[in-house]
Amino acid sequence: MENKRVLIAETSKTISRILAEALKEAGYSIKECTDGIEALKLHYKENYDIILASSLLDTKNRAKINDKIQPAPPGTTKFSQKP
Repeated sequence: MENKRVLIAETSKTISRILAEALKEAGYSIKECTDGIEALKLHYKENYDIILASSLLDTKNRAKINDKIQPAPPGTTKFSQKP
């Protein structure tokens, strides 16, 4: 089975590192970034299976991520939390 690829867009390097370590141990392939625009560029280039975006990302950038990525496939859920 191919590893699912996860993109972590997180402003805190500590939180990003903790998430990345836990996900790697669970068998996921990880890429990290700290900016919503960078996350979109990486997703368009490499088409990640999962994007974890920090609620602390700039509101405009977070909204772009939510609006630009494709909707979740049937039977799955696209989570979004707005402060």
